Amino acid sequence: MIPAMNSPESFIESVGGLHDAILDRLTWIPGQRRLELAIQDLYSNFEDLPDDPGRCPAVLALVDVTNLRCDVELTVKGLMMYDVTVARSERGLLNMNIAFSPSGRISLECRDIECVEARASGASTP
Repeated sequence: MIPAMNSPESFIESVGGLHDAILDRLTWIPGQRRLELAIQDLYSNFEDLPDDPGRCPAVLALVDVTNLRCDVELTVKGLMMYDVTVARSERGLLNMNIAFSPSGRISLECRDIECVEARASGASTP
């Protein structure tokens, strides 16, 4: 189950900054300025801990993306998120930084973040 998103900043913090989350799919939809991130387990940061709520595949949709910067070296089969931070700018936009392990980064600004649970047969779109 996905926690309520009172604010994107607190939501990302509540899921442990998506630490150790594996990115299954990254989809850029230019006409909508939308970036979708399909994640294997929203709660990967809590794996093997007593408060682990269980596996939850999810899709994060970043809405009205601007200033997208991507520097990711694809030397390994999958992309593991190391840390995700979100902060609101003075203009009311969300500044998002996604760091990958072993290296790489995506930085962007967006208007909003949506999150939906992915279906077992494949990721759904918010």
